[in-house]
Amino acid sequence: MNAAVNLTANRTRPVHDVGPSLSPVLAAVALVTGYTRFGLVSASTGEDARAYIESQNSARHFKTGTRSYKHRRSGLFLASYWFQVAQTFDTEKGTLRLAMDEHSQIPNPAAQIAQVLLILAISVAVIGSALWMNLDAPYLAFATASAFLFHLRARPGWRELLLAILIASALAMLRVLFIPGHPRDLAGFVAAMAGLGSFLVLGIRAARADKLHRKRLFCLLGPALGLVFFIFSAQRALNLADLLYPKTFDLYLYAFDGSFGFQPSFAMGRLFEHSAIANTIGFLAYQTLPLVMALVYVGYINPKATKPVWYLLELFFLAGLLGWVFYNFVPGTGPVYAFAGLFPDKTLPYHILRRLLLERISVDGAYPRNAIPSLHVAWVLLLWWSCRRFSPWIRAAAFLYLIATIMGTMGTGEHYFIDLVVAVPFALLVEAICQSAIPFRKRLLPLLTGLGLTLAWLTLVRFGTALVLKSRTIPWILAVLSTAAVFWVEHRRLGIEAPAEPVAPAPQLAAAAAH
Repeated sequence: MNAAVNLTANRTRPVHDVGPSLSPVLAAVALVTGYTRFGLVSASTGEDARAYIESQNSARHFKTGTRSYKHRRSGLFLASYWFQVAQTFDTEKGTLRLAMDEHSQIPNPAAQIAQVLLILAISVAVIGSALWMNLDAPYLAFATASAFLFHLRARPGWRELLLAILIASALAMLRVLFIPGHPRDLAGFVAAMAGLGSFLVLGIRAARADKLHRKRLFCLLGPALGLVFFIFSAQRALNLADLLYPKTFDLYLYAFDGSFGFQPSFAMGRLFEHSAIANTIGFLAYQTLPLVMALVYVGYINPKATKPVWYLLELFFLAGLLGWVFYNFVPGTGPVYAFAGLFPDKTLPYHILRRLLLERISVDGAYPRNAIPSLHVAWVLLLWWSCRRFSPWIRAAAFLYLIATIMGTMGTGEHYFIDLVVAVPFALLVEAICQSAIPFRKRLLPLLTGLGLTLAWLTLVRFGTALVLKSRTIPWILAVLSTAAVFWVEHRRLGIEAPAEPVAPAPQLAAAAAH
């Protein structure tokens, strides 16, 4: 428990921060006079300190409370001590109050040195990221920008927010001055610098905070760092699939999409070509996924909580991991990569698809083999399901974002329509695994449904394309039944709010502060 120790009396008084005006005076006093050692004090050091300071005419009306110290203190140590004392000065009474832990002692020089080194390490990491981070990597800039949203959740004052913006501006200037060339994506560049500024401010706050407030800040810093690591690691994992499969199943996916009677991705691509509004909405929805992840995530975080909420990160990571596993069943890229020059204007008629020789085709290894299932749609669907705890307006906004993402995944040529269909049972599988608050026996049906339907669709794409090409109604019936079954099972078995970490009650907060 934090207690205010009045240096004149034991009762508390209002405190006014006088900032740097008093700190240098007390620091100079300690540096000049403090090398005369206190010695091994067995009596009240408050009396010794008072007598010592008053005897040097270096302060007046300073009276300390009673505490015992068993170690010698140098002048440099006393300087740091009085720097802290100077921050709580009662201008009305001319007295000092020191906010300290009831169980704490005078600050440890080793701890202070460690704190300074930690702040330096955080600063070097942030500046290094600003200079050398690959802002052209997909989604990494907006993943970094998510730190700014977590910073806002900490409810910073306007001065702290202004400081973060100024730091972001300085980092942007460093990048422009020392790294040749201008950023190709200006919006991503600005967003990334804003995120790095918030990372630095939050990191310094955490380094300087006491144990309780450091735990609260880690509830924000942990998920923010986790999102960046998640995006970074997901990109590296996809590169492995590029090396394993020089030839892909894109022709199978193209033919399967054609079994619906037309090519949905090509049709959406043509809409994007002729409608600037649709193109902008779809592109922004596709590129800003990390920011939307962060927006939903901050809604799960209570600023006073002392334990991080990892549920959403578990969803993201598990979806990425299982998605990479399923990519190996039917490796594919997307129509914009496999049919460059043809997308979105040129397609084969439906009757020709039946005579099409299905085989693997060579696609440039620079393009990731991450077509089916669509992780983009799976992640956004999981986010929409996770918004049950929020207001109807937020849930409606999340649903509209899901629709925009569906448009963006197809209109940009990144995915086929069948990729999105398979993403629905795949998302159910991920949620069933991660909803640990629900008994396993209740999660078993969603888990088996999601796994079974995902594997069934992948098997049908790889080996049963000729079957679905017999009639246009077959793939539509299968897609509707599969999606309806997923939503019914999810609502009946998993349709509860995902639990957030509770805020520690008062006794637990006191215990955390005491230790």
